[in-house]
Amino acid sequence: MNPFSCYLIGNETLTRECGDMLLTGGHRIAALVTRSPEVKAWGQARGLTVIEQEKGWEAQLPGAVDWLLSVANLSLVPQAALALAAHGGVNFHDGPLPRHAGLNAPVWAILAGEAEHGITWHM
Repeated sequence: MNPFSCYLIGNETLTRECGDMLLTGGHRIAALVTRSPEVKAWGQARGLTVIEQEKGWEAQLPGAVDWLLSVANLSLVPQAALALAAHGGVNFHDGPLPRHAGLNAPVWAILAGEAEHGITWHM
C-alpha cells in the first residue's frame, strides 16, 4: 500500500492502536483530534500535532490530507473537516450496520444472545 496522509479522530484505546498501525505502516498522521488525556499523551509522545476535540476544532486542522479516519469517536465530524480529505472519511462502528446502529452495539448483541458479532468500517 502506498503511504497516505490522514487525520485521526478518536478517544479510546482503539484510536491509539490504529494510530500505531498507521505509523508502523509508513503513513502520516497530519493531526490527532481527541478529548482523551490518554490518547493526547500517546500522540504527543509520537510527535504528532494534537488538537483538542472541542467546538470549532476543525478550524485548527493544518490543511488537506488523503483520508480522515474516525476511530472510537462518538461525535459528528464537521463537514469542514471532511472537505479536507481528498478521498473521504472512514468511520469505525462497533457493530454490524444497520442492525446494530447506535451506542453500545456489543452490549446489545450480548443481551440479545447473539453467538457472533461484527464491526463496520463505513464511508
